[in-house]
Amino acid sequence: MASRARCGVVVVAVFLCTATWAAGPISQYCLSAGDQATNWVVQDAAVVTSWAQRISPEYPVAVGTTVRAVGYGPGDPGTEYTLAGVQTGVTYVSGLVAGDMYDGASDGVYNYGMIYGTGEVIRFDLDWSNPVVLFNLGATSAYLGITYDPTNNSLWIGGWSSATISNYTLAGALISSFAAPTSSITSLALDPADNTLWFGSQNTQGTFYQYSKAGVQLSTETYPSLVSQNTLGGEFSAEPLVAVDVPTLGPIGIAVLGVLLAGIGVAILSRM
Repeated sequence: MASRARCGVVVVAVFLCTATWAAGPISQYCLSAGDQATNWVVQDAAVVTSWAQRISPEYPVAVGTTVRAVGYGPGDPGTEYTLAGVQTGVTYVSGLVAGDMYDGASDGVYNYGMIYGTGEVIRFDLDWSNPVVLFNLGATSAYLGITYDPTNNSLWIGGWSSATISNYTLAGALISSFAAPTSSITSLALDPADNTLWFGSQNTQGTFYQYSKAGVQLSTETYPSLVSQNTLGGEFSAEPLVAVDVPTLGPIGIAVLGVLLAGIGVAILSRM
């Protein structure tokens, strides 16, 4: 009987130790590495696809049913791609008047960008034309990452010279902020599947961090193919998710499953 009991416990332990849990983003995370003239799409722990940019460097991206990329400087050209990286034939000319913009965002009606070094937050039409300054955070600190939050019609902005991520209304009022693990924050994006924030850093290229909007770190994911890629821009796809083979369970789900499986082991022991 003792051997049968030990067998039940071993089965539980083996299951827990060999199960593989999804750690990366649930939705497709589109990343732009303009210095390497490459756009990337990652999901879960895998690189889904990558493609060469039509004109390098393209950095800010606005992602919906297509990827709308543009150069970082005033008057720079841009390109629309399918989510598979195929050029649609639509091109853009940035309406940016001054400054450099490396990350972008979209609410489906407008695109948004953050001017590095000046603190200006700018709204554009979907083709990156007609810039309108929404508010200015000032030049005392540099900013780069930006993403739109549809749950409260706001913008999240990542610090470059500071390790801070902040949430602002479209009028520039501070809603909340939290400390990030590193400065030089890049490719800030909100995963619509679970409403969590993802971002990278130029200090840790290839590694991306997942945080709740309350500032709790949930996970990290490193993609070896991206460790030398300067992925300053990043946004999530609004397209339906591509099925993945790895089960997706958060920390709470894993803990609950562990308790249940341990209970099965105890039940086996009690019957022996």
